[in-house]
Amino acid sequence: MKNILYIFGLVLPLAILVFTGCSQAGGNKTGHEYMPDMAHPVAYEANTYSYYYYNQWSTPEEKRAMSTPREPVKGTIARGYAGGDAAMSKFANERVAIKPNGAVPYYYEDTDEERLRAEAELKNPFPITETGLAKGKELYDINCAICHGAKGEANGHIVETGVYPAVPTSYLDDAFINAGDGRYYHAIMHGKNMMGAYKDKLSYEERWQVIHYIRSLQAKSQGNEYLATNVAPAPTPAEPAVRSIADVIASGAGSIALENVQFNSGSAKLKSSSFPELDNLVEILTAQADVKLSINGHTDSMGNPDNNKSLSQKRAEAVMKYLTKKGIMGDRLQAQGFGADSPVASNDTKEGRAQNRRTEVEIIK
Repeated sequence: MKNILYIFGLVLPLAILVFTGCSQAGGNKTGHEYMPDMAHPVAYEANTYSYYYYNQWSTPEEKRAMSTPREPVKGTIARGYAGGDAAMSKFANERVAIKPNGAVPYYYEDTDEERLRAEAELKNPFPITETGLAKGKELYDINCAICHGAKGEANGHIVETGVYPAVPTSYLDDAFINAGDGRYYHAIMHGKNMMGAYKDKLSYEERWQVIHYIRSLQAKSQGNEYLATNVAPAPTPAEPAVRSIADVIASGAGSIALENVQFNSGSAKLKSSSFPELDNLVEILTAQADVKLSINGHTDSMGNPDNNKSLSQKRAEAVMKYLTKKGIMGDRLQAQGFGADSPVASNDTKEGRAQNRRTEVEIIK
């Protein structure tokens, strides 16, 4: 009798715990598991559809959407890289250094027309290096070789065993060798035929390193050395890359003129046409909270030098005042007027004087 009572004393609390812990989900309640105070969280979890599958508060489609990788929150800057609005086209022919976890927007839709446009417009922005090819090989072997084969011959393991339902085209075919880099990048972003997208598996830089490695396989198949024969020359000083305000601030060094900041002649009052440019600067400074700027005013050489310096100082202060009114802390800004002391063009021509009348922003170290 004592043993029976002892067992009953153990089983009854356990039964109560189980029945109260396994309450069903409904409405805004997520349900419980194992014990009353253990519930499924409703936070976003990427790539874990099975996790959501066992929850009961939503439809299968909504659960799939919750576990699908998403775009960064609008207005935020990805850790490691600040991508501009024209990132994919702007950087196409530049040699850029981007941390592996950086993110860049992609403006090509998942259609055949857009694929051809991407192929025509996009070029690999990263230089060919031994380190980059080694990384590309590592990522290719993990993500691509099982289907496309270790040498790009479309004879990967799941193809050879008959598991894969369709044989992919060989990367060593002339059509792929002659294809533009954008064709490969578009396939990584959107997938193609039986291949799914890999944009959530590879970062911006990693995608291009994989493409470099595919190119090296193609070169090797033709008896060429990709690293030695295909390194593109760096841009010459005569053809400097055009930089934006975002580029300068993201680099943490340098200065740039605010192209559309304008004043009435002889006045320090901002024209309303200046506001979009300054509002853009406010957004950038808000995102880059550790950046400090010097607002530098400049004039042409026409008129009295002292008056020019005074006017340039007032114009710089007007810009600074606008930024602080928009929420940028004053201790991150300073205003300086240089008058005509730092020309960027000849003051002997109308065009040159127009270039010299400018407001610049400069990173403060």
